[in-house]
Amino acid sequence: MRIFTKAIGTFLVTYLLFGCGKTPDNAAKKTIVCGKVINMQASPNIKNYTLELVDYSGRSANHIGHIDSNGSFKIIFDQFIAEDVKLDNIVGTFIAHPGDSIHIDIDLNNMSSVKFSGDGSKTNTDINKYTNQYYSDYDKYQLPYTDVNNYKAYCENLKSEMYKKLDEFSASANPNQETTEWIKNYINIQYYSALLNFPYRYCYYKDIQLSDWVAPKGYYNMADLNNVTKSSVLNSGYYELPNRYLGEYILRKQKTFTLDKLINGVNQQLIGNDLFKQVVLGSILDSRLNINDLDFYNKNRNLIEPNLQAFIKQPLQTHYANVQNDFKNVHLNTNATLRNIAGTAAEGIIDSIRKANKGKVVYVDFWATWCAPCKKEMPASNKLQQKLRKENIAFIYICLDSEPNTWKFTLSKLNLSGIQYYSDKRQSLALQKAFHINGIPFHMLLNKNGDIVESGNCLGANDPLTEKKIMKLLSKNSIDKQVSSNL
Repeated sequence: MRIFTKAIGTFLVTYLLFGCGKTPDNAAKKTIVCGKVINMQASPNIKNYTLELVDYSGRSANHIGHIDSNGSFKIIFDQFIAEDVKLDNIVGTFIAHPGDSIHIDIDLNNMSSVKFSGDGSKTNTDINKYTNQYYSDYDKYQLPYTDVNNYKAYCENLKSEMYKKLDEFSASANPNQETTEWIKNYINIQYYSALLNFPYRYCYYKDIQLSDWVAPKGYYNMADLNNVTKSSVLNSGYYELPNRYLGEYILRKQKTFTLDKLINGVNQQLIGNDLFKQVVLGSILDSRLNINDLDFYNKNRNLIEPNLQAFIKQPLQTHYANVQNDFKNVHLNTNATLRNIAGTAAEGIIDSIRKANKGKVVYVDFWATWCAPCKKEMPASNKLQQKLRKENIAFIYICLDSEPNTWKFTLSKLNLSGIQYYSDKRQSLALQKAFHINGIPFHMLLNKNGDIVESGNCLGANDPLTEKKIMKLLSKNSIDKQVSSNL
């Protein structure tokens, strides 16, 4: 799904940057987390510890520390801001500041006896105690999604209970201000994340469109976000909020919202919250890179990057470089994929598609007869075929995990044109493994050389960006003779 039209995206970037001010680009510092493990015989399969560091986009970077024969381990990583990190489930969550040196003693015979020393030892000892004894979470499977008033009352009650637990914890542990701030932020983030999640679950249960749900007056009060971002330590759960915020205030209303309403809404909700604006902006740009929209990034990077803090800017630039590198190496990547397919049940289908369509751009749609989103997209796919019927492009449809008779019946019902392939169970499994298909509909774009330029869940026929990408490939008229000779 495309998040913005081109015009709205450009104006939104300009607006979000306006008023943020230029932020100092602080360099990362090396943070060290090391420790000693005793009684390793209690869990002989534990050979490494993995430290999880979440970035602004919600992605996790994992840093591995090998446990040597003496039980010692060390993990060194770059860090821009003070935030919580996680060291496997045994140690759990603790806080690290850029440049910290943190030591952890772990007894595998007594998992609750984790001991911290070095920087932040008091804070991390208390957070470890809180997460082990007082930690609570919203049970998202038990929330009453059928009624908004009951739902909010449930969330309010749970928030109150979590604050009572904080009071109990404070009375017993006498935590410092940093620990207390982190816990309060966690409680508020859980609460607002749950509120922002309601429309999606409610509409799913009621089988209605998101645009049909309107938040009751007073349902949202995002003022606490200001307090969350003013604290000395950023809670990693905070990174969930921008996407939920965008989903509620922008994506859900994309058919009806106007630029004026969007600006007014963001302005009212995020007054004085420059950091949240930056994280929202980073999330928007990251979402464009997720669908390989390099044009949007290239057009706006000089406007954007000087206004972002380094902890947002660096992962964003790395993501951009990775996407750019994938486009530069499509032939090498395709050859690697074909080597993995060779000798499998999927080889025949892919070989047939590539040989039959040399010199053409190829749009491949993986679908199934039982997949409602797949079938819902087919009218748009037919429409796109008709629009491009005079162009040098082939539309290929590969049916996965379906009964052959049901496939034939569904084709006749959908009145779907294009070239149809049916894959049996073995072929379906091989295709899913080869192309890392974790969900459908799933699409691929091949250039005129037969190279896989792009694949994933972001090439739907109903997305205007898909047509733009196809036209860009069609505009490249000549085939690289050296490349095509290797096909």
